[in-house]
Amino acid sequence: MPGHLSTWFIPKEVKLELVKHYQMYGYSKLSEIKLNAFGLRNHKETYHMDICEESLSDLNESLEINPDDALALKIRGITYRKMSRYEESLADLNKLLEIEPDNAEILSERGETYRMMNRCKESLKNLNKSLKIKPNNASALRYRGATYRMMNRFKNH
Repeated sequence: MPGHLSTWFIPKEVKLELVKHYQMYGYSKLSEIKLNAFGLRNHKETYHMDICEESLSDLNESLEINPDDALALKIRGITYRKMSRYEESLADLNKLLEIEPDNAEILSERGETYRMMNRCKESLKNLNKSLKIKPNNASALRYRGATYRMMNRFKNH
């Protein structure tokens, strides 16, 4: 269960107890790191720089053990973006897209990173490709709307 999607919404105190439990049964250090870093990802505190730094440290340690861990790369890329470290964010997202070039979710995240860098044409290219693959991708639709807004491209009714 460590690193499993269902652990993302568990409060930190509960996760720490789970880590202790899993350690008793011999789970690897990688599982412990994933549980902590990925669990922090969806909490409001993640938006604060100190928590981002802590998550980033755990993600870096996890990626030292398994450099091709897709979930860790994705979350680290998003974390870098939240910290305004856009080039590092792109490096992780680009690595993922080398492995899975048609991953709609990663294309969407890369599109948002480009938007944050004021690279709107590249943003739209990624977001439109994401939406061709997965037309109802809510994140891609929201990010594309934000990109159009940034470009002052509105439809007048």
